[in-house]
Amino acid sequence: MDNAPLHIVADLELTNITVQVLPPNTTSKVQPMDAGIIAAFKRHYRRLHLQNALDRDERGETNLYKVDQLTAMRWSLAAWSEIFSATIANCFRHMGLMDGPALPTGGGENEAGTVGQQAQQESAAAAVEEQRVEKDLVSALERLPLRNPMSIASLLNPAEEEETAHAELTDAEIIKLVEDPYGEEEGAAEAEEEVEKHSKAEKLASLSLSIALLDLSQESHRIAHRTLRQVQDDLRSASTTQATLDSWLK
Repeated sequence: MDNAPLHIVADLELTNITVQVLPPNTTSKVQPMDAGIIAAFKRHYRRLHLQNALDRDERGETNLYKVDQLTAMRWSLAAWSEIFSATIANCFRHMGLMDGPALPTGGGENEAGTVGQQAQQESAAAAVEEQRVEKDLVSALERLPLRNPMSIASLLNPAEEEETAHAELTDAEIIKLVEDPYGEEEGAAEAEEEVEKHSKAEKLASLSLSIALLDLSQESHRIAHRTLRQVQDDLRSASTTQATLDSWLK
């Protein structure tokens, strides 16, 4: 630790921890927290923050980045829990505070080799996770400012208005409308409404509500949160064209 006045270690006796006080003006160069641990925490926390901002944007709210203290505390816990231990160990190793992965004593070469292999696998998994977090951050930042901007031509002349231009009716059609103003069309419309699927906006709103109900201080909720966020991201990235039944069978 650094030599801050509140760090009093003169009479401190610990059984399993050795405290090393850093020399003055060396904290920024040999402090593992500054070497990447804090940055990793910020990436995970910021991802939660931006994902929440996207949810608020899709609900039509204006203050996208508003967050209460309790939610921020839960995000902090979730962000820290998502950081791999290998990420922390690599930051210590980068500072020269560790020579290699911690190995058990008296376990023999086979056990040492197994632990070393596990450490390498965890480091690789940690690197993949951090890349995914950065990808999610870039994706959120690209969507937040202005998503799917509409051209001026489309804004002034929507395609829907072109398709619903008023047609001229014959005398027979006019008489039929007067005698039966609703007729079979209303029944057909009701049947169509019954089989109508949920829109993309409705799905996103439902996912957003489900995510908002989660308590990220609980491990099971964090697992559900990651899954729902993945579904949400896939839905946001999906094409707006309607998929056919054949496409699901391929």
